[in-house]
Amino acid sequence: MKPRCLLLFLLVLHHLAIGQASTTMAQVLLIEALPEEGILLDKGWKFQAGDNPDWADPDFDDTQWQPIDPTEDIKNLPQLWQNNIVWFRLHLSVDSLVRQQSLVLYGHQTGAAEIYLNGRLIKRLGVVSGKPEEVQAHKLPLGLMIPLPLRGGADQVLAVRFALQKNLPYLQYGGIDNPAWMMKVSGINEAVSYMKAEDDSPFEFFRTGAFLILAVLHFAFFWFYPAQRANLYFFLYTLLSALWSYLFNLSFKVYHQDIKAYLILFVYVCVSLSYIFYLRALYMIFNKHKGIFIWVITTALLLYTPLALWLYHHTNLLLTSVILLIPLETMRVSLLALHRKQRGAKIVAGGAISFFVFYFIFVAMSYGYIPAGSNFITGDIMWNISALSFPVSISILLALEFAFTSRTLEAKLVEVQQLSEKTISQEVEKQQILQSHNETLERQVIERTTEVVAQKEELQSTLEHLKATQSQLIQKEKMASLGELTAGIAHEIQNPLNFVNNFSEVSSELVEELKQEAIADHKEEVLTIAADLKQNLARIHQHGQRADGIVKNMLQHSRASSGEKQLTDINTLADEYMRLSYYGFRALEKEFTCTLSTSFDPKLKKVEVVPQDIGRVLLNLFNNAFYAVQQKQKLVHAGANGEERAYMPKVSVSSRKSQSQVEIQVRDNGVGMPESVKHKIFQPFFTTKPAGQGTGLGLSLSYDIITKGHGGEMQVESREGEYSEFSIRLPYTTTFNKQPIVL
Repeated sequence: MKPRCLLLFLLVLHHLAIGQASTTMAQVLLIEALPEEGILLDKGWKFQAGDNPDWADPDFDDTQWQPIDPTEDIKNLPQLWQNNIVWFRLHLSVDSLVRQQSLVLYGHQTGAAEIYLNGRLIKRLGVVSGKPEEVQAHKLPLGLMIPLPLRGGADQVLAVRFALQKNLPYLQYGGIDNPAWMMKVSGINEAVSYMKAEDDSPFEFFRTGAFLILAVLHFAFFWFYPAQRANLYFFLYTLLSALWSYLFNLSFKVYHQDIKAYLILFVYVCVSLSYIFYLRALYMIFNKHKGIFIWVITTALLLYTPLALWLYHHTNLLLTSVILLIPLETMRVSLLALHRKQRGAKIVAGGAISFFVFYFIFVAMSYGYIPAGSNFITGDIMWNISALSFPVSISILLALEFAFTSRTLEAKLVEVQQLSEKTISQEVEKQQILQSHNETLERQVIERTTEVVAQKEELQSTLEHLKATQSQLIQKEKMASLGELTAGIAHEIQNPLNFVNNFSEVSSELVEELKQEAIADHKEEVLTIAADLKQNLARIHQHGQRADGIVKNMLQHSRASSGEKQLTDINTLADEYMRLSYYGFRALEKEFTCTLSTSFDPKLKKVEVVPQDIGRVLLNLFNNAFYAVQQKQKLVHAGANGEERAYMPKVSVSSRKSQSQVEIQVRDNGVGMPESVKHKIFQPFFTTKPAGQGTGLGLSLSYDIITKGHGGEMQVESREGEYSEFSIRLPYTTTFNKQPIVL
């Protein structure tokens, strides 16, 4: 029994060994010879997620790794998206004759990679990092090859440390996938020949140049003939086509994957916008109103790019479906134009058919149903013919339209010349008639000029008389205000004079006491009396200065203003004129009393104004305020039912600095004024006082002094029966600038 069991065990072990050897041989890529096109490394690869530098070691045991084809599109390899870093390993068995050749790797990749051969780093493309935000994907630059130095025996191990830059908008383009890592092994001479043929494609920039030439041409058409707006839309179509064609070719040459991804995204956007402008040009050429079809196609073109990102694996089908809508719509519009017998409809329809046929052939070649020739040169021809069908057909149409317009203009020019000759003869007749009319008009003008000169002299005389009358009225207004101040001046002067008289009498008595104490030789009493006498003399001097100041102010008020600005204390000026006006008003109305309120800004510096003019303004405002409260006091004392009601007249003045202005406000709680009066209050000769009590010039002159003389503002706020408030705003100028003001 034991020998049979042992025999069975050996047979099983033998079969397992054979299976393992078969599996191992199946995982080794055998390279016995190199074809001219090279060998695509798409078989025998193994995959492992994670990052371990030992995985580059050729002796590392990778039998437990999973098989993978890294040449697949990145969207078909979910393990790349689920891990930050992955490793690929490939075991090669290279024939000795092949090892004697100079071998290189070339191809494409969509990510960042570090390539190791037998544990030695031979190339780093981009930045591989375990942090997704630090990964920088690079492709192998066009024309660049990676040397493959095979050393040792036939067994070689190729290891790739790989990371995907996941934050990019990956799109398929031109029927080309985004392979994770797709490389070929080839001899260096064969690789150079292949890349040279790839780089020297005769159609690489032909399409771009054609679109750009057409863009310049149609921009020139629009520049010289702006009425044909179809040229503007066609210029935008060809310009965007040239741009996306150039960027599409450029995307194959950049090696930064992020730049390439956004270039392709921009290409998609430019393609959509270019065809939208093409349809606008087409509709404008044939005077077609925009209907449901163009809105559907425009919506499809606008949604094409986001749909391509969403439906990644169906991008080529989506592109073909959307693009083929353009020739179909072109044919539909052309047939309708042909039915209406519009010029050029057959040409545009022919362009649409050409686009449809050659684009269909190009798609068939892209999918391998039709041979595309070496390096896809036949496919490039089909694509270029298809892409240029629209612009060429439209350009021919617009050229025919231009030629037709030129012929029409020539015919019109002949008609214009004939009309010009006829017009010239008519113009000669008109000139003769006009000449006779001109002579008549000249005589009438001379007569009218004489009359106008006489009227001007009469008006000038009247104006001078009015100016003289105005000056007299202004002077009367000034003298009237001065007369109103007479009682106030007398009261203001009486106070300091009373003080002078009182202190003089006291001083006389002190002198007599001083003599008696001096005779009695009381030195201390003499010194005390002398000190009192000195203090009395100082008070006499103080009140004398007060009376002198009042007199000087009134002399200034009575004089004609010189118009020269002076640094003036606004607070003191307002306080003095308020009290002068009050006592002057009381002199006329003996029983009148009023509460005076002041609220001056103590930090307000002296302001550069004409003091006489500002004083007249303040005096006028205070006089009006006292008149208003006195009128209201009379109304209130009469009472609604004959009974007196409590009413306290109050006039207040305040000052403050507001930004770059000084604001003075005069407020009373008098009768106020209605809205209809507020709008006319600053007009000359307008007054609310009874006849004989006001000239109507006070507020008008005050307004001119503030606005024209000082560059300030003057406003009034009032509510009928409650209050009136006049606000003066003057520029806050604290530096002396002696310049006269002329009103």
